[in-house]
Amino acid sequence: MGREAKDYGSRGISWTESVLRMVGLPMLGMAVLWLLVDWTTKWNAHEASIRRVAAEWTVAGAPCPAASPGPSQSRYLMSFHGVEFGRRFGHAECAFIRGPEGHGPVCQFTSPADLEVKTEKGLFRYAPGVGQPATVSVIGDEAPRCVMATRFALGRIMVGKAGAGELR
Repeated sequence: MGREAKDYGSRGISWTESVLRMVGLPMLGMAVLWLLVDWTTKWNAHEASIRRVAAEWTVAGAPCPAASPGPSQSRYLMSFHGVEFGRRFGHAECAFIRGPEGHGPVCQFTSPADLEVKTEKGLFRYAPGVGQPATVSVIGDEAPRCVMATRFALGRIMVGKAGAGELR
């Protein structure tokens, strides 16, 4: 009484399947790894660019004096990312930045004399004075912050210390 071997239709893997397993799957893994490294490199460059722009637009200085109550002195009005800015004189340049404290618009003014900033929090008025530069930032849900310093020079941001440095 011998035992008979039964064939249920199973077969060994073919030469093609063997090559695909030995070469194709590692190549697919390498492609996925390459895409992951490429994406990570680009993301890191993007984040570095965001930090660089935030650093260029972040200005330290003395706070702007509050304007006295009275009628608006603003002759030039503009809206930037949902915030309305008004100034009496000078030029302005704005950017939308993202930093550690949050994100929002920052505008730099050459010599606004009087500034008005209207946000969801209300209307804020500042009086830096004639010929005085100013930077206003509206970051996150906070009230606007106005300082009497800028890196703005008619279309170019100065790199380095606020109010001095090389133009790029």
